[in-house]
Amino acid sequence: MVSAHQPFKRLLNTLMRAPDFRKCDLKVTLERMLKSTFKSAIKGALKSTFKEADMAHMIHAGVTASVTELKRNPMGTIAAGQGGTVAILNRNEPAFYCVPTAEYEAMLAMIEDAELNAIADARASSREIAVSLDEL
Repeated sequence: MVSAHQPFKRLLNTLMRAPDFRKCDLKVTLERMLKSTFKSAIKGALKSTFKEADMAHMIHAGVTASVTELKRNPMGTIAAGQGGTVAILNRNEPAFYCVPTAEYEAMLAMIEDAELNAIADARASSREIAVSLDEL
């Protein structure tokens, strides 16, 4: 595979063999062209790499669909998830998730359990109060 700067390098090597070339401004110009071409290739690669990295998102679903597909066929899009969560993308970025009812109810139960556990943990270190049934 031929890189973008190889033609400049070949030309520079050919011209450098000439006896009076080292005194010529052309050498400096060609070296600058070579360096700028090489730099621009690296900059382009880095820019595209970091642009892709900035746009990367974790998708927490096995199935994805676009907003357009959801508008066109909402129930078909949800059915495509086969009982699992469907990530809805807007311009290739996750906009929201369509979560089936059973999965949503399970998530709410887990959240409630975690909240109750936090309350129980906070009360576990509190002082015990002796109470008899007659006093209630």
